[in-house]
Amino acid sequence: MENLFIRSKNYSQNELQMPRCLQLFENAIKSPVTKRTYTSSLNQFLSFATKKPEDLLSLKDNDLQILLENYLFYLKEKISPNSIKTKLAPVSLFLAMNDRTLNFKKLYKMCPETLKASGKGAWPTQDIQKMLTFTSEKRSRAVIHFLASTGVRIGVICELKCGHVSTMPGNCKCVKIYEGSKEEYLVFLTPEASESLEQYLGERRSDGEILNDNSPLFRTKYSIGAAKAKHISYSSCVELVKRVVVNAGLVRQKTGRRYSIQLNHGFRKRYNTILKLMPEINPSAVEKLLGHKNGLDGAYFVPTKEELFKEFRKGVLELTISDENRLRLENTKLKTDVKNTDELQTEMRDFKKTITTVAELSYIFSLPDSINRDEAIRKLKERYNLDPNKSATVTIDMDKEFLEGFPLFNEMAKEFDKISC
Repeated sequence: MENLFIRSKNYSQNELQMPRCLQLFENAIKSPVTKRTYTSSLNQFLSFATKKPEDLLSLKDNDLQILLENYLFYLKEKISPNSIKTKLAPVSLFLAMNDRTLNFKKLYKMCPETLKASGKGAWPTQDIQKMLTFTSEKRSRAVIHFLASTGVRIGVICELKCGHVSTMPGNCKCVKIYEGSKEEYLVFLTPEASESLEQYLGERRSDGEILNDNSPLFRTKYSIGAAKAKHISYSSCVELVKRVVVNAGLVRQKTGRRYSIQLNHGFRKRYNTILKLMPEINPSAVEKLLGHKNGLDGAYFVPTKEELFKEFRKGVLELTISDENRLRLENTKLKTDVKNTDELQTEMRDFKKTITTVAELSYIFSLPDSINRDEAIRKLKERYNLDPNKSATVTIDMDKEFLEGFPLFNEMAKEFDKISC
């Protein structure tokens, strides 16, 4: 049945054309995605009631209550028990914002018991590999990589701008989500996700688009690149992912109206699972990377961008999709580990020499006879190829805390400097 009212975006030129009851309803909703969902659900109720919003509000309380109860009975026959309350919530908000108080407690009491939720699975890395294999479009590949690397909700993609992205070490990128709002948080892109995004943006530049900080990070399809860019819409983004999944031939098990793996949230669950299973990563940092407010940690655990990135980098290898890219990262890590091992061995050798020198000096200056002490110092200088006729400075490269364990060492070094033959 045709919708009985027009969504607010069509009233942009003259908002007064929209009934006040709908203005109140839409102004009570902060999130654009929630507004879209609530508007759709309210439309469904109005279609069931075959009434316009103003006519609905003109009904008496008793008649309106009966209408709501009949709608509940209708929903129980048509949709999953788990979805009924989400369908009633927009209707409740619409009536509340228009000062109509109905007995929703009675309605909720009549709602059926919820079923065991399905769709808890995460996209396996192998399935995401297939998605990327069966799509060559740079925008689609960038979106899939973005979802897999950040675990963001898909609605976020429709709001991002190029200015929200900044460069990080190791060929990674940082992306600011919900910038300027109290929900703001940071996510990061793996090297392969960063490269995919750069390829997509490079294609847009080649097509004549001039990118700036206000340019959409993901834009609608275009025939002329220089035309004004618009953000990709929520529905287009969902269809993009759906098309990629279908083209890859991926089959998800269906239980009732739900699939074993949610189309978009499957990326978020994979991201969360991978990072949470790594014991070396702080779980509170993972919650921050997911944009969750996690009890007291949400208020008192405030890591810097660099600290969050340090935790994220621990999971880059596991988050990487391509086997080739993962192998390349493993080789790079191995080379770094070998280099660090060599440096550590060098430091150990130098430390051993330092300790030996300290021990020798301690012995020399413990000698009671100054003649024997002078002779020992001369031999020590010859061993280190020092000019026996010139003073020498002993430099020991150690932490201050370590030197505090040798209170007489500075005094010994000064006396060593004075002695010449």
